[in-house]
Amino acid sequence: MPYAEILPPPGIVLEGDEYTSGPHWQDTEKVRFDFGLPEKIGGWTKYHDTPVVGKCRELHSWRKLDATVPLAAGTHNYLYVYEGGTQYEVTPLRVSGTSLTTTPFVSGTAGSTTVTVTDSSHGAIDGDIVIFHFATGTTKVFDGITITEDQTYVITYVTDNSYTIEATSGTASSGGVTNGVAGAVTADYTINSGLPITVFGPGWGAGPFGDSTWGTARSASSIALASRHWSIDHWGEDLVAGYNGGTIYQWDVSSGSAGTRLTAISGVPSSIGFMTVSPDRHMITFGSHDGSAYDPLLIRWCDQGDNTTWTAAAANTAGSKRIHSGSKITSFSKAQRQTLVFTDVDAWGMQWVGPPFTFAFQQLGTNCGCVSPKGAVSMGSVTYWLGQNNFYMFDGMVRVIPCGIRDFFFSDLNQEQAELVYAALNIKYDEIWWFYPSGTNDEVNKYIIYNVRLKVWYKGTLDRLAWTDTDLNANPVAVDASGQIYYQEDGVNDVEDGITAYCETGAFEPEDGNSMLFLDEVIPAAKDLSGNMTFTIYAKQYPNSTERSKSRTVTSSSTKIRPRMRGRQFRFKWESTDADNTWTLGKYRVNLQKDGGR
Repeated sequence: MPYAEILPPPGIVLEGDEYTSGPHWQDTEKVRFDFGLPEKIGGWTKYHDTPVVGKCRELHSWRKLDATVPLAAGTHNYLYVYEGGTQYEVTPLRVSGTSLTTTPFVSGTAGSTTVTVTDSSHGAIDGDIVIFHFATGTTKVFDGITITEDQTYVITYVTDNSYTIEATSGTASSGGVTNGVAGAVTADYTINSGLPITVFGPGWGAGPFGDSTWGTARSASSIALASRHWSIDHWGEDLVAGYNGGTIYQWDVSSGSAGTRLTAISGVPSSIGFMTVSPDRHMITFGSHDGSAYDPLLIRWCDQGDNTTWTAAAANTAGSKRIHSGSKITSFSKAQRQTLVFTDVDAWGMQWVGPPFTFAFQQLGTNCGCVSPKGAVSMGSVTYWLGQNNFYMFDGMVRVIPCGIRDFFFSDLNQEQAELVYAALNIKYDEIWWFYPSGTNDEVNKYIIYNVRLKVWYKGTLDRLAWTDTDLNANPVAVDASGQIYYQEDGVNDVEDGITAYCETGAFEPEDGNSMLFLDEVIPAAKDLSGNMTFTIYAKQYPNSTERSKSRTVTSSSTKIRPRMRGRQFRFKWESTDADNTWTLGKYRVNLQKDGGR
């Protein structure tokens, strides 16, 4: 029998029967299909050595007038700016100048760095930051411990009137000592930390009316308390940011990065769902306080070029629009010609039309809402998003995107943490990535990719919580669950370590399962191969038979492999794990001969 060329069509197919008459891909890990050929994805390098603290759900790069490109990162604890190779913690303050007693500090046990701080009704929770200011001097020294002015300390809640911090200089000599340095002390507190993941709220009153007995605290409920999601954009060269349930803040870049924090913008809604800045210089909120109460379906925007004016008048372009369907706005995405707004049930288009209406709204589709705050992304004028049961796109009309691994994805997705799904654009490869938490994982750990050019899907494991892909950076920038920020598609390694990458075919029957076959030789074809690959062949006589396998090492100089295996059904796997390894798999040829049935 002559050599048979084998190269499955690009993309993974998991729907339908496992066994087909021809080869197909059933699994990938750190592999993409570029121009139809499977290849190892690019590696990643550290953007900065210092990670952020907390779970980061948003990244944003922008260009200042001096041509520098800072990066903003919003976590459930803090807000950061990276500029000039330095990380700045710029979280807005909740309150400043709170007067404490003249002796607010008490040391912990001997040898401990823990200090208890007394402040009546401080309002802080675990993870908040406090900054102290002293009337005289720049330090408070007592019992061997030094508290430094203008330094940030992380709070651990104790009671409504006290909390603890960890001193960064010194340890307690005897313990239990109250500071004896005279002079007034004031404190600044950052905004309260948010939730890192979705939490289903227990307690009294949780759940529907009539659930269990009156006055009984529920151990769990269907009431979801949302994780902290920042919306970050730029207003001219200034940074603007807001989070779900909070207001909007601005960072004046002319003040410089060091020691400056974002401050609340006057006149903005007191609470929002999401925020963005349109190309026509309107700041827009999706889900907004109307002056009396928060409305999850209300869209408001400021006067053009003036983010402090939000009350509509004949002389300005401020205004509002309430979406009339769904229960809340869940997401938005800025496309080339309009902004798509998603509720939990449908999709709307929001387009600039100018005075007197400012924006026009059109319902684009029903039963196609987006499931997560960052679950939608636009490539040019086309928007892609994750719905309850399908992936969708809008290119003039709402369409379901055919997906050969749809059932796998929705059964693998942790539905309780679906709001953590993050849609990312990797425009260099015409890819849309959705990072998601799988199974019982409460944090993002996997991805699924739609290749827009090839119209195929593939998948893998990678914990990237947020991603930004702009022409301002040479590579996409992403952050993992530990807070480390990376340049993606940079090099071929996981920083310095090797990346495990593989592509695996499903089982196929070269002779439609009618004959036993003897696989004598394989001629590999791997372009640009550096390092080693492992090629594994799996064979079965029947679908329910025990599968046998043989593995061989392939290098750039390998000419052929002699596995010498018998079976009716075969599948193949190509895998690499070495550092500095890269490859693109081409057509490989196999020599199959009919064999006896024994």
